[in-house]
Amino acid sequence: MKNFLKNVLPLPAKRSVAYHNEIVSRLDLLGQQYSEIESNLGQRYNEIESSLGQRYNEVMSRLDLLSQQYREMMLRLALTRAPGRGPITPDAGDGWDEYYDNAEGAETLQVEHYIIPLLSKHTIPFNRVLDFPSGRGRIAEAFYKVYAENIEYFVCCDANSNAIDNCRERFAGNDVFDYMVNKTHEYQCIPFEFSNESFTFVYSFDSMVHFSYKWIDFYMSEFYRILDNGGYLFIHHSNLGSPDVVTDNRKSEIYYENPGGRSPNSAEDIRFISEKHGFSVVEQNIFDWAVPNSDCVTLLKK
Repeated sequence: MKNFLKNVLPLPAKRSVAYHNEIVSRLDLLGQQYSEIESNLGQRYNEIESSLGQRYNEVMSRLDLLSQQYREMMLRLALTRAPGRGPITPDAGDGWDEYYDNAEGAETLQVEHYIIPLLSKHTIPFNRVLDFPSGRGRIAEAFYKVYAENIEYFVCCDANSNAIDNCRERFAGNDVFDYMVNKTHEYQCIPFEFSNESFTFVYSFDSMVHFSYKWIDFYMSEFYRILDNGGYLFIHHSNLGSPDVVTDNRKSEIYYENPGGRSPNSAEDIRFISEKHGFSVVEQNIFDWAVPNSDCVTLLKK
């Protein structure tokens, strides 16, 4: 019996060692393959992160350049005016062409970064939309790409007739779009030519940051008039007037003398004006633009 066991036991023992070694070898191979995959994924992640970081820096650099060009443009316009009569709100002249040209290309990132995150948290009726002031329609184009399936009627409205002509060319063949040149005057507020409750959603981006308190107060009453009950208003405005915002120089009532051409309004000003006209303030988000915390987006409901 002992001889039998002595002859039989070594064979499975040898097989067991060989099988163990084979498993170890396979595990080593798998570990090596895993390390290679992990390394490749890490390298690819770093490449993507670097690319996105570079793209972000390019966009922010462009925004800084736009801010600088805007301020220079406004100062040039100011030199053509009578001393002491500088406007507190932008006019609708052709001096915006340089800004329009340079702003093209930033709209997709701006819509994705500043507008969609706020709107996506709420159930908003996009049936009938107004973009005011629309400029050449760059924000309208980016906005429409996101919400096209919900939009039945989209109006681009601006006091600059040349900008509206550009909108007509931009959206030629799209029957959803309509256009309006609204009447305006440097020292006089003129109502929209829209009927009451014409829209379910109104938005303003990269424009009313320059509007005076008086003009925002007036347009807020107009927005309330032309919005449906239950409609929403999204407005991008200045927060430069907040005591928490620090600037190198005194904050001026004349917008083009301030960083980024921002008016000296604040998020609290907009809240007060909005509620005075009957709106409910849904949310306000303050962010950096011309200087830290210089801008704000406010979502209102009628």
